[in-house]
Amino acid sequence: NPFNSTNKKLPARSLTTLTLFAAPLEKLVLRVPGVDAVPSYFVVGGLVFMTLTLPWLGERFRDIRRAPSELQEKLTEHKTLPDQEVVVLAKVLAAEVNYGYEDLNCVQLLKFGTRDVSGSEDGKATEDIAMVEIRSLKHLRQLVNLALS
Repeated sequence: NPFNSTNKKLPARSLTTLTLFAAPLEKLVLRVPGVDAVPSYFVVGGLVFMTLTLPWLGERFRDIRRAPSELQEKLTEHKTLPDQEVVVLAKVLAAEVNYGYEDLNCVQLLKFGTRDVSGSEDGKATEDIAMVEIRSLKHLRQLVNLALS
């Protein structure tokens, strides 16, 4: 066996160069406090959005098995894009504009949409809603800022 012998010379035709690049698959949910799981949040209209992390799930539910199953499933998934994150609505702050929504929390935000209501040629209002998949908390902030400008 040529791989076990260090004294034998191999014929040139049997030498082949193979270069491999290996890297671990990145988990979708960040896991290590202060390393990859740094608290990040975005507040708009009394809605508090944040990146789903394992430490946050542990703090929020005390036992991760008590978290919603949709969020638990994300713990085993891997990123498909480099900047991909799971964005969740962590809390709805009490305010008149949010009345009735205070109990809505711990749900993943999948898409963000803007509504454009304009008049058509016949004088009737038309409504156009453009929905965009959310890739990360930064992406959500960009979409909100774009919608407000």
